[in-house]
Amino acid sequence: MTETLILSWNTGQTDFPVDVIEGLAKDSEADVIVLPEHFGPVATGELGDWAGLNGFQILSYEGSTSSVLVSERLGPYSVDTEKAPPWARFLAIAEFSSSPRLVIAHLEHARLWSAGLWNEHLGWAGLGWVAAECEQGNVVGVGDFNATHENLRTGDCLEGAGSLDATGAGTWPAYLPPCC
Repeated sequence: MTETLILSWNTGQTDFPVDVIEGLAKDSEADVIVLPEHFGPVATGELGDWAGLNGFQILSYEGSTSSVLVSERLGPYSVDTEKAPPWARFLAIAEFSSSPRLVIAHLEHARLWSAGLWNEHLGWAGLGWVAAECEQGNVVGVGDFNATHENLRTGDCLEGAGSLDATGAGTWPAYLPPCC
């Protein structure tokens, strides 16, 4: 397995200027840059020149809310949507077996009025699609899971939260009404 540095950042599509994204990508020396909520045409339009100059391939899928930039160091990748649920939309499949397969997911975030949909996504990801893909080995689940390690089980997927001792940290903002 190739050591791979992955940067995943939900940019809100237009919340950050493209030069900020490019700067972080360059400074981090990431091999893979996952941008949930950065739709394919937007990523290609904003980051296409930078990707080409810096040896990255841009992957996305029509209807996906995420884009992935993959360094040429990892070899060519292709997009597979056959087994992906509609909200996740794709797998990034490495041509070289030493490079990781990428399960790109962007789950619904928790809201008081849509907890059922969030739970459905957690179940599908943790007990279904993501966990099943990760059983194949050399797979990284990446994106915006809108969950913590405690409420999303991804089977054998490699995950960074444990290595950072941050398994209880949520990835979404918490908005609670004032109390007392």
